[in-house]
Amino acid sequence: HVWAEVDIVTPESGEVIASERILLFNVDPADRSGEILDVEAVRPPDPGVEQIRIFVRQFLRARRHASGAGAFLGEDARDAYASHEDGLDLLGYATSDDLLGTHIVGFDKLSPERSLVRVRFSLPGRDIFESLTVERLGQTILVIADAERGEHASER
Repeated sequence: HVWAEVDIVTPESGEVIASERILLFNVDPADRSGEILDVEAVRPPDPGVEQIRIFVRQFLRARRHASGAGAFLGEDARDAYASHEDGLDLLGYATSDDLLGTHIVGFDKLSPERSLVRVRFSLPGRDIFESLTVERLGQTILVIADAERGEHASER
């Protein structure tokens, strides 16, 4: 297995707009080829999103350890997790002993105050995706304003 970090650049200016960490397996040292096993966004396309990335990572860590995750949630997100709609679960798969990893896989800026962060929970044989709406309240306070299962579990 080999980890590679890849910068995504614009063709016009060559400016780095995002970075991804890619896990390759079955790597052939002769031609440096391999199959992609996993991809994680490691640098968001907008430098202002870094604070949101850190906030979401803290939220995911709190979920993994079943400790204080509710403090990150706004009222709509709290209701969404409580409803379990489409299998959405605050602690269920996030605390599973089988969890292989949790990755931020995408960012979309919806407005200056709101961003959509897509997260993947990797479990043996399937991935579970969530879409988290993160809202900025003032200059320094962030909250998970809403959450939904972004895509249903997919078979690998």
